[in-house]
Amino acid sequence: MKSREYSSYEEYLAHQIKKTDNDGRRQRLSKIAAARQQIFEERFKLLKFRNAFKEDDYGLCLGARYGEEVRALKTQCRAVGIDLVEQLPDVIKGDFHNIPFPDEHFDFVYTNSLDHAYDLEGVFSEVERVLKKNAYLCVDVDFGVCGNHEAIIINDLNDLTSRFSNKLKIIDCIMLVDARGQNIREVIVQKVPENINDIKNNLIVCPHQFVNEVLRLFQNTMKIATAAGFIT
Repeated sequence: MKSREYSSYEEYLAHQIKKTDNDGRRQRLSKIAAARQQIFEERFKLLKFRNAFKEDDYGLCLGARYGEEVRALKTQCRAVGIDLVEQLPDVIKGDFHNIPFPDEHFDFVYTNSLDHAYDLEGVFSEVERVLKKNAYLCVDVDFGVCGNHEAIIINDLNDLTSRFSNKLKIIDCIMLVDARGQNIREVIVQKVPENINDIKNNLIVCPHQFVNEVLRLFQNTMKIATAAGFIT
């Protein structure tokens, strides 16, 4: 894993805030916000089908920017998002290195922003803290990609797992299509209890049990992404 060099944590924060707190970017993305939200809704429908969370669960989106994924998750369960720049009412101000919620507060956590982490191990430690036992973290990762505001380049699964504690375990990793219409890896991680007898994994991982749902997701995402001009 490669990291961008910052002289201080304050410099890192200022660099990350610059991406979201940008009127031009906000206006540009607002034109495609509805399509992005629709694609997130398709993703969360599949995760709910696979038992990653239930309707009455409480979900958290990390690095939620303008809130499309939070609004999408709210169609499937209760949810809130955090970001360095708040976008009320869906996204409150918060740093995923210091999540502003109590221990074991959430049934599900989602993020596609790990490549913006200053301290990836610290982020995983905070996710572990706020997740309930046996609950799931869903991470979208675009391996080997780095743009203008990414803080790290995540090259492979080992870059993630090498920063886990023994309470976090990868349950599944599949290739899907994200809100840009691009291929990404969806990595599902479970917080496992210390007592092996308390471990309960209800996630559907056998492909034949959810292949039709994946096909539906792909078809609907391609339709939405094409109509929005994300792909041609």
